[in-house]
Amino acid sequence: MVGLPAPLTQPYSDNNLINGRMPFDCTNANITAFNRTCSNKSEHSVFKFTKGKTFRLRLMNIGSQGMQRFTIDGMKMKVITQDFVPVVPYETDVVTLGIGQRSDVLVTATGRSTDAIWMRSDVSALCAVSTQGSAKAAIYYEKANTAVLPKSTATAYDDSFCGNVSLVVMGSLPWSLTLLSGAPESDNTLVPHGPAIHPGNHHHAGYQVRGKRYREQVVVCQ
Repeated sequence: MVGLPAPLTQPYSDNNLINGRMPFDCTNANITAFNRTCSNKSEHSVFKFTKGKTFRLRLMNIGSQGMQRFTIDGMKMKVITQDFVPVVPYETDVVTLGIGQRSDVLVTATGRSTDAIWMRSDVSALCAVSTQGSAKAAIYYEKANTAVLPKSTATAYDDSFCGNVSLVVMGSLPWSLTLLSGAPESDNTLVPHGPAIHPGNHHHAGYQVRGKRYREQVVVCQ
């Protein structure tokens, strides 16, 4: 949701949410600077963990502005799909989600039955702007005191780049992809360029996946 006037040249998102919830900090300087009405009566989303069990979480960045860095305090996640496509599973401390991107992860509840920890999703400070970009949701194990908010420590991660996880980290796809031999095709593809449409000369490589042939097409928007 975009609402507060931007101090720079682009609008700031007002808040970052997990499952539609996140209390807003009404002491935020933008509230008084722009004379906005504010309420902090929202609650955190809540998840329940059972010690020793493994949970599958489907993560989706449904925002219109902002790359998300998703973490669970003190826990590793095993990524098993990207945009519903299976990948070679890999473990990570942080899952990066671009706009509209989806990932499925497996999380094993290795804590104590009385633990309470934070689930976090942060709008990348480098790649976007947000009035309150850090969202939290509470995870309570089966015997945790749900009347007390978690006090766990956030996971440190690298936010020095505006990109997704390297394919070297992800590993290879669970099926082979072959670059077909021979010179790539060439045609005059209509490419958006500024306010008008201009033809451009582009080369298209051919690929074969699971016995089917595909032609790569690149559209450049400037």
